[in-house]
Amino acid sequence: MNRHISSDIFDIVSTTKDKIVVVEEDEAFVVMPLSQYRMLLRDRLSSEDLTEGEIVDSINRDIALWRLAQEQGDIDSTMGYDSIETI
Repeated sequence: MNRHISSDIFDIVSTTKDKIVVVEEDEAFVVMPLSQYRMLLRDRLSSEDLTEGEIVDSINRDIALWRLAQEQGDIDSTMGYDSIETI
């Protein structure tokens, strides 16, 4: 992929916090903010599978992300809550 194009894609994802599907030859890739990807990975693990230490680590990471977002004034997009639907 052209460096200029990949740079533009990363700029768009960084700005919009959206996910983008990039198709190159016969492969497709999803480009998304790392914070959203981490949430996807964390959601795959149920709390039943986590040890007490892993749960505490996860909570501490969430708190650290929340504090960072609060300092930057962008809580919803950093935490990924802007894409959660109300049930």
